[in-house]
Amino acid sequence: MRRAFFEMEITHKQDEILSSEVQNLAISGGLGGGKTATVALYLMLKMAQQPGCRMALAAQRLQQLIEADLYMLQERLRGYGIRQHYDANKHILRISNGSQVLLQSFENPSGIVKGPEYDEILFDEHDVIKDRRAYDNFINRARGKLGSCQVRTFGNSVPQSHFVAQDYKINKLPNHQLILVSTYDNRRFLPPGYIERLEARYPKGSLGYRRWLLGEVGLPLDGAVFSEFQLDRDQFDVGKLEEEDSQRAQRYYALFLHDGRPTTLIGALLLQNGKLLVDTELYLPSAAPSKIAREVQRITGDTPILSDANNPLYEEFADKLDLVPAHDLPPETATKSLRERLAQDALVLAARGDKLLTPTLAGEFEQHIYAANGDPEPRNNEGLTALQHITLEIERPQEPPEFGHLGELLAR
Repeated sequence: MRRAFFEMEITHKQDEILSSEVQNLAISGGLGGGKTATVALYLMLKMAQQPGCRMALAAQRLQQLIEADLYMLQERLRGYGIRQHYDANKHILRISNGSQVLLQSFENPSGIVKGPEYDEILFDEHDVIKDRRAYDNFINRARGKLGSCQVRTFGNSVPQSHFVAQDYKINKLPNHQLILVSTYDNRRFLPPGYIERLEARYPKGSLGYRRWLLGEVGLPLDGAVFSEFQLDRDQFDVGKLEEEDSQRAQRYYALFLHDGRPTTLIGALLLQNGKLLVDTELYLPSAAPSKIAREVQRITGDTPILSDANNPLYEEFADKLDLVPAHDLPPETATKSLRERLAQDALVLAARGDKLLTPTLAGEFEQHIYAANGDPEPRNNEGLTALQHITLEIERPQEPPEFGHLGELLAR
C-alpha cells in the first residue's frame, strides 16, 4: 500500500504541500488549481498511514463538504481498495484501520466551540469563511499528535482584510507558510480550453488574472473604488505613538445612523504630521437605543460626535448624545477625500501588534466596487460613511466670523 502511494501521479505543487511539515500551511490557488483534490489526497495519506488518527475537515457550506470533498475522498479510497464507512448522521467517515475524519460545516457552527480533539484540522474554500471566531475556535481543537502539522487551509484568493491574508502574508504569524498554486500548475489535469477561457475573462496583468489564475492573496478587488488602499502599508502600530503627540492630536468621532439604529462609531486622531489615524470602531448593529447611547458615550465622553443631520434619527439621538451636523456634500466628494488621503499616505488604520483595531472598516474599503454604469456600488459602508464625515470636517473651509457692525470688526 505504501509503495502504491509513492507511485501516485501528482503535480509538483501537490508534492510540496503533501511533504510540508510546517505547522500552519495556507494554500491559495487559482480556479481549477486542484485544491479540493489535494485536500482529498492529504486526508487519504494521513488516515491510511497513521492508523487511528482523528482528522477534521471544515468548510462554510455542507454542500461543498458532501458533494466535493467527501465524494473525492471516497473515490480515492476506493481506488486503493481501502474499506470505508460514512456515518451520515454524525458526518464522520471511518476507514478500516480506525482512522476517521469529521466533516464540519460553518453553516451550523454548533459543536465547533466544544467537542472532541483532533490530530489535524483542514479547511476548504477558506475564501468564503467569514466568521473568524468560529474558525479560531475550531483550530483550538487541533492537538498535533501526528507531529508538528496541525492546520491546513485551502481556498481561492482572499482580499487584504481576510484572516488568511493577515495571518499568512500581511502580519505573518510564526510557523505560518503560504503556498500559491496557479491554475497552470494543474494544466495536465484540466479539460482542453479551460485555461484559455479564464485568460479571455481575466487578461494577463489584471487584478483578476493575479487573483483567479495565479492565486495571489491580499490584493484589492477588480474595479475597487478604493484601489489605493493597501492594508500592509496603511496601518500603524499605536505602540509607536508617543504619549505627548497623542495628547496634542485633534480627536474626532463620527456616528453612522442606519435602519432605526446607529450601527457604527468611528474615532480618529489628526496627528501633528497631518496623518489621520483611525483608532476606534464600535459596531452595534442591533442593540437597543439606550444601550447604544450608553456605549457611544462611554467611548466619546464630552467630545462632539459628527453625524448626518438629514437622517430621521438624528434628533432622537441628539437628545442622548452630543451630536453635531456633519458636512453635507455629495458622496463623490466624500469618496474623493478618502482616495486623496490614501494616495498621499495621509490615512492610516491603528493596530496594536498584529491586531487591527478597525477590522470592519478595513473590510468595507474592499467592498466598494464600481458598477456597470460607472457609479460606486457600496455593499457595506457604515464605517466608511462615518470616516468620510471626519475627513470632510477636517477639510471644511473656515467660515469668516460674523460681526454686528463695522465698529466691532475694526475693534478686532
